[in-house]
Amino acid sequence: MVSTTKAIKTQCSWLMGCNLKEHQITTGVGVLTQWQLTGFDLEAQQIDSHTATLALSREQEFDYRNNLFSLTPKLYLIIEASSDLSTPLITQLTASKSVANEYMNSEYLVLTNEMPGPVQAWLADFVCSKH
Repeated sequence: MVSTTKAIKTQCSWLMGCNLKEHQITTGVGVLTQWQLTGFDLEAQQIDSHTATLALSREQEFDYRNNLFSLTPKLYLIIEASSDLSTPLITQLTASKSVANEYMNSEYLVLTNEMPGPVQAWLADFVCSKH
């Protein structure tokens, strides 16, 4: 189901598009096809299977700081691992490596891409703001 909406961004959540494309990987047993995260649409105008909300939590503040101070800050997109590549099943979008690590098993695929500059600034504002 696709619904049209205005881009949504608050102090602690941001709806964004996740640019996903099919990607082939050569392994020792053959070629596998899976999703690849190529970037983000920060002005998503519709909610569909390629959008997710980056929701911030004060409990993850330490992880956000570590991410921001890393050489390449990243966002982590968690999708359900599935042999059906027609539609990605997004579970969560996060800026916390610890949260992403909780999903690293055979049931989920954790995709990463560089955190866009505007998201870095927004996340830094959240981390530096008064509780």
